[in-house]
This record gives sequence, structure tokens and C-alpha cells, in this order.
Amino acid sequence: MTMEFNIRTGHHEPLVRDASIALDHSERSDTSGQTHFEIDLAGGTRILCAEGRLSVEDLHAGSMVWTLDHGLQPLKVLHRNRVRFTPANGHMRPIRISAGALGRGCPTSDLVMAPENRVLVTGWRAELFFGRAEYLAPAHALLSMPGIERVTDCDHVDYFGLVFAQRAILEVGGIMADGQFLGASSRGALGRKQRDSISALQLFSPDDEDGR
Repeated sequence: MTMEFNIRTGHHEPLVRDASIALDHSERSDTSGQTHFEIDLAGGTRILCAEGRLSVEDLHAGSMVWTLDHGLQPLKVLHRNRVRFTPANGHMRPIRISAGALGRGCPTSDLVMAPENRVLVTGWRAELFFGRAEYLAPAHALLSMPGIERVTDCDHVDYFGLVFAQRAILEVGGIMADGQFLGASSRGALGRKQRDSISALQLFSPDDEDGR
């Protein structure tokens, strides 16, 4: 049985494949009754899509992205968020997973992602670090593994946020990863036009200066 760390509850829980059943109401929808999940990746990250593996910055609203449980699903919103680092927000620095750190070809090249995004760990690594055959763990929980580190050699990072209407476990650079529920508190960190786009499930262009 695949286990996951539930960021909201702080507990280890079984991963139920059908996301509409796995998540309770507080995780499935915001106050408007809509459901949004987001995964935040650094530029250059390649994602398995209908056309093959594409760089995240080449995607757009409507791109068909492969997901583990639901096959090809449309990307609802793509937004870009630049995070500048200070001594007070060092915990927001991204995590770098070096090529092969989670097994041969896992990932295929260095992968940089937000620390709360979850990564599927399998085999002896899952057994050794989490006591499970499979485990979806936040990227920051993998820092004790060889080849995985927090990025400290930059003063900012540009995250590309991929928003889906339901939970989506993606193939990202040769590993399986998912994001987190995008509720009101998370959406408050976005620009007005980004929030409006997510609420209406419309296209948001990462180059729209007003939305940053």
C-alpha cells in the first residue's frame, strides 16, 4: 500500500488512487466549491504530455498532461511566481534532486521543485527512510538522502505553477510527483489576475506583468 504524508493533517495516510474519494471536503474544495491542485516546478523541468516530454515553460492552459490515475488531463492554469529569498524565508528555497538520486533514471536529470511538492519514493529507499514499500513524501523530507539538497546558491527562484481541477500525480523528469491543495490561503499569495484566472479556470499568461 502506498502511503503519503498529508501536509494538512501532519499524519501518514494511505494513498487512495481515486482523488475524489481520497480527500475530504476541506481538501477537495475551497469556499466556492471549486477544486484546485497545484505543483510548483522550476523552469526547464520536463513533464510527460500528449506531445511527449515538454519543458514546463512551454505549456499553457489546455495542454494535455499525463497523470498517473486519470490519464491525460487538461492543465487549467499556468502561472509564474518569482520568490526572492531572505533570512526569514529560507524554508521556501527549492529542493534539488540530482539525477539518479532515487534510482537509475530517477530523475533523468537534476530536478528542482518547491519543498512541499511530494515525490513518490519506492524500493529500498522507501523502506529505509519511511518503513514503507512506497511513499509519497514532501521534497523537503528527502534532504537526508544522498544527492538531494536545498538550493542555496541563488537569491530567487521562478516557480511555474501548474493548476489542475483534481489531484494529479505527474511524471516529472522521470519521477512521479504531485502538488498540494490550492486553498484560499495559498491563493492569497498570488496576484489578482492569477486568482481570477484560477477561480474562472481561464488561461493565465506567465508573461502578464499585472498578474505577478
